Amino acid sequence: QGLLKSEQQCKLHPKKMLKLGMYSDVSKFTHSGGYVWISECCPARFTSVFNGSLFEESCHAPAVLLKLIYHWACQTSVANVANWVKVDNMYMKRFYTLLRSVCSVALSQHMPMLGGLGKVVEVGVISLGTTSQDGQQRQVKVEVLGVLDREAKLIRLRAVDPPGDGDRSYKKRFAKILEPLAVWVHKESLIVTDLTVDKGTLNGMGYRHVLQTPTAEAAFKNSNANVMNYLRSIVPRMFQSTLSLLSRQIIQQFLNELVWREMYGSSPATTFDNILKHIAEQVRMDHKETLLTRLTKVSTDPFRQWQFVTETPPAQDSPKRGRKPNQSE
Repeated sequence: QGLLKSEQQCKLHPKKMLKLGMYSDVSKFTHSGGYVWISECCPARFTSVFNGSLFEESCHAPAVLLKLIYHWACQTSVANVANWVKVDNMYMKRFYTLLRSVCSVALSQHMPMLGGLGKVVEVGVISLGTTSQDGQQRQVKVEVLGVLDREAKLIRLRAVDPPGDGDRSYKKRFAKILEPLAVWVHKESLIVTDLTVDKGTLNGMGYRHVLQTPTAEAAFKNSNANVMNYLRSIVPRMFQSTLSLLSRQIIQQFLNELVWREMYGSSPATTFDNILKHIAEQVRMDHKETLLTRLTKVSTDPFRQWQFVTETPPAQDSPKRGRKPNQSE
């Protein structure tokens, strides 16, 4: 599957390739069955076969991590995973964060720009918030931008901080919310949205073809009903009881996972196959940083367009409705 590097170089002599060997004491490298990378230039140095992989530095055997990936793909409940795979919740949480980072990088690498000349792109925004126990006060926690390519059935989502109490500028608010469109959407697309989105901001960004309808109802052909239905029915369910506990960064991690599943995860089997392909893609990359370091860095900034690799693994499915991430992960 390409989850391990097929070649390793000596860290002291970068041009010297290592050879795969067997350590005399199998108990020294238990998870690899004694296999280890050795070098002629530095015979006293050994390099783990897991170096540069997702299995590096793990206290668990690769088989355990593969089970975690499988259950992540199947969206098995956290309680069942902990019971069946015998890992604690904190380890599971950290490992699933790494998988969401793989999703973030894959979207940066493989998600095409949405729309194009004469193609419809629906744009919508919702606010997610928390309500006080007495139900009297509601506080907006985050605003979520949804962008849907109607023909390709591809969606992008972005979590945006709501404006502060002292900042009520309508133009400034939408300039911030709609900022990702410059990277996501072709300028020649037909943008379809409702009256809650500022048309002037879209025009100012170079989108000349903007159609606003008074309501997001499916009865109107040229409405943003599809993306608004998605934003209202799918997205809020991910954060039903935990929204107040999550930072915008973590919310974006889950949104990236959701978008990735829509593109690559129409079934548990294809989800599993495609996440393995995208992990392998990162393993193949020749980079000064380890895979774990890179993925941890991605997790701290899931909003960024990460560009690490160029090779595109073929997905097994055309984009279809996937399954929403299990936020309790």
